[in-house]
Amino acid sequence: MIREFLNQLVLSVVLALICNLTWGTTIIPFQNVGDLAFESDALVLAKVIRNYEHLEGDTKLFRYRLKVLETLKGDLSVGDQFDVQKWERVIGETWRTMWGDIELYEGSTYVLFLEDKGAGLYHPICFSYYTFEEISKAGKSYLVPSEHAKEFHLEKGDGAEPLYVYDKRGMLQELGAVLRGVKAWSSHEIRTQLSLEDFYPERHHRAAPSHCTYLSSGGSGFRWIDFETQPVTVSYVSSGASGCSSANTYAQACVDVLNTNYTGLDLLDGGTIPSPASCGDGSAIGSDFRTWVSTNLGGNRHIVIQYDDPCSEISDLSGCSGTLAIGGLYGIGTHTYDGETWFTGAYGYVIVNNGVGGCYCSSANFGSMLEHELTHAVGLGHISSLHGSANMNPSCCKEITTLDQACADYAYVSSEAILPVDLISFTAEVSSFVNTIQWKTAWESDVEKYILERADFGDAESFTAIAEIYSKGDTEFGHEYSFTDRSASDYSYYRLKSMDYSGEFSFSEIVTLQRETMDEPIVFPTATSELLHVRLPGLPQDASYQIIDATGQRLQGNQLKGFLTTLDISKLNAGIYQIQIRDQDASRTFKFFKNN
Repeated sequence: MIREFLNQLVLSVVLALICNLTWGTTIIPFQNVGDLAFESDALVLAKVIRNYEHLEGDTKLFRYRLKVLETLKGDLSVGDQFDVQKWERVIGETWRTMWGDIELYEGSTYVLFLEDKGAGLYHPICFSYYTFEEISKAGKSYLVPSEHAKEFHLEKGDGAEPLYVYDKRGMLQELGAVLRGVKAWSSHEIRTQLSLEDFYPERHHRAAPSHCTYLSSGGSGFRWIDFETQPVTVSYVSSGASGCSSANTYAQACVDVLNTNYTGLDLLDGGTIPSPASCGDGSAIGSDFRTWVSTNLGGNRHIVIQYDDPCSEISDLSGCSGTLAIGGLYGIGTHTYDGETWFTGAYGYVIVNNGVGGCYCSSANFGSMLEHELTHAVGLGHISSLHGSANMNPSCCKEITTLDQACADYAYVSSEAILPVDLISFTAEVSSFVNTIQWKTAWESDVEKYILERADFGDAESFTAIAEIYSKGDTEFGHEYSFTDRSASDYSYYRLKSMDYSGEFSFSEIVTLQRETMDEPIVFPTATSELLHVRLPGLPQDASYQIIDATGQRLQGNQLKGFLTTLDISKLNAGIYQIQIRDQDASRTFKFFKNN
């Protein structure tokens, strides 16, 4: 697979920040954030829904799109969207950067003190220094200064209040009261003893599914950006593939298939084009190709499908065996996504080899092959066949499956379909008498609850809710959950339903547990002060129990209605008792000791 990327000249720039009076990466801080609130044009609690790049002439700007959750000052209302722009930019071939620039993460929520630049664009006052991120820890929500705040040197800050980690609701209420003139700023009741080090060393981002790979160079992946506002156009050479008159029909269908299956993409059918291959530089996808695309197609947000290996770069097929096609893309510059540096996609390509049209001219083969190579052209790599069937298996040609979709969904999350939770693991295990189900999250946002569902052997599609566990709160660190199922059969299926406050939900994978088949009832524990459990070997058929004391007196009894019944024996006196289990076939007696 051929991959190239265009190197950019990276130039570090020492910047004189203007925040009151500033030099280099030195700032003169405000006396406190209450004073800063009065100086701000807008003060909001807002969530980042995406980051993207904006072009102005030969300058590339980096922006964040945010949605207002609460407003304390200014013209922005709840639900409004606005943009925040970084100082970092690329001018021609030069990259301008700085320490302490604003750095926001998709899916995270911030308190921002803003300067209104007009047309929906805002700048944070003092860049990242007064940016507070909402982070949950041990079930509580805090507003934490940006991890980049420690990159600043403070000049002439005598008397200025340092940055603290604040209780979220307390800080918002305090700022609101200050802006209404009810009181002067005071942080004594709302600041905590926590520090930046208590939060950011633990930061971790949404993880790619373990089966996914991405085209990469030097450890950095390749992905396109800005699908929310600009499609990437897919065009194909008008002559088509020799031996396959339907090649371009399959190419057209491919665009629809990828858009339908990968909802974070926005590919546009650009139709047929003349062949761009001059082969002057020995390649159909070299510098001449990039120049041709920019000149004739109007920019670099294009993927071009070429047939019959026009510059003879691929070894010819032997019969109908060999390399069918290659697909990939160039990277121009970099961007940050999910806390990692990625090359920014441009100039995508697919080259189909000689003879492929004559060997594989069908939708199932030629069409699936194009789907595979076009998926490479949007940055996704191969999925090992050990994980299951997928279009991105190294061997051609298969339909798109959920394995492919999971990889695309990680790299290209639609802003309308950001999942409220990233589930790291969902596992279950058998212990002596119960099933234990556990799950871990990497992060949670607006999750209301988890609904644990179970289906029993012989009816694996009829899931029933057995527990509702409420979220421990929004977090970028993740939470751990556990539930003990005391009424499961010997063979059970489990799945987890994650539900947000709007009612949207998603399901986990299904896990299966099988315990050893029981021949006899079990009563446990043998010594207890409150609860006694009776587990039956199968579904009860006229099963019942009775508890008898040392004198032979019957103290309590009733029907047994499930695999597991829990009995409250807390009112019994301390001593030795018998419990008799009866069904239609037999009667069995067990002893237990009631503690004080």
